[in-house]
Amino acid sequence: SIIGEDSTFFLSGKSYYQVFWTPPKRGNACYILSRAYIAADLNFWNGADPSEAQEAFDEATTLFDTYTPEEIGELKGGNSLRQQFIALKNLLDQYNNGFIGPGNCNSIYEARSVKIN
Repeated sequence: SIIGEDSTFFLSGKSYYQVFWTPPKRGNACYILSRAYIAADLNFWNGADPSEAQEAFDEATTLFDTYTPEEIGELKGGNSLRQQFIALKNLLDQYNNGFIGPGNCNSIYEARSVKIN
């Protein structure tokens, strides 16, 4: 099914849009991962090859299906579950930024280099 900005983001009780714009207070790893996750999901829907990030995406989906943001927000820095959220965020960020997977769209860089008179 198609997920829209008003769709509920897993166990958060918030919409995808609300979760994306929720600042990760006190380093809440759930919200830290959610931004990279939502961006990867949008990249997948936009036709980017998901193969390099699919395993991390699926693992994040399982975590979001299992834990609430409040539960993850209570975890301290060195907690192994919190570190799992952060590691997945880092991998999905690498995918979203073109360091792994299909790479960035060159048109973005070309558009930035165009001078407007």
